[in-house]
Amino acid sequence: MVTSIDIGTLITRDLNLHGGRTIIAGTATSVRRIAALYKQGYSAEEIAANKPHLNASTNLCSTNLLSR
Repeated sequence: MVTSIDIGTLITRDLNLHGGRTIIAGTATSVRRIAALYKQGYSAEEIAANKPHLNASTNLCSTNLLSR
């Protein structure tokens, strides 16, 4: 079964955090940071393992958003 997730619920922007850059909703982790780790060769699962407040699905959405 395929589960659909609205990316708008996962990504947000807070002008008080990271200069208003996009962040993972409910955290202070920037989408840019997740994308940088991904580009360095880390898988979404590896990133999630090192950032327990995130999950692999959120990380994949972040990297997909920046690759557009």
